[in-house]
This record gives sequence, structure tokens and C-alpha cells, in this order.
Amino acid sequence: MGIRRRPEQVVATTLAALAKGRPSVVDGFLNRLGTLAPRLLPRRATVAVAERVTRPSPAV
Repeated sequence: MGIRRRPEQVVATTLAALAKGRPSVVDGFLNRLGTLAPRLLPRRATVAVAERVTRPSPAV
């Protein structure tokens, strides 16, 4: 997994975006990539990724 940001960092990003008048903000590179991927990838690939991410992991 990637580097996790502390809550204070996320709040600082959010407040900075609000100060600039942005109604929403996506914090973190992987989160931003996740929001942009459906616009860039073919629908079939997007569905395959979504299925893989949301499928429950097998019992250990």
C-alpha cells in the first residue's frame, strides 16, 4: 500500500481547497488516479478493476 497521509495533512489540503473556492477535492495521488481512471480507460477495463477491488477476499 502507498504512503498514508495523516488526518492533519488531509484537513490542510481540504481547507486550502475550500479557501480557493473549490467545492470538492480529492486528496492523494492514488485517490486522484482512481477518480480519473474511468474517464481514461475503456468501460470494460473500468468494470474489471471495480470488480476486483470490491470482491471480498477469500477466507484464510
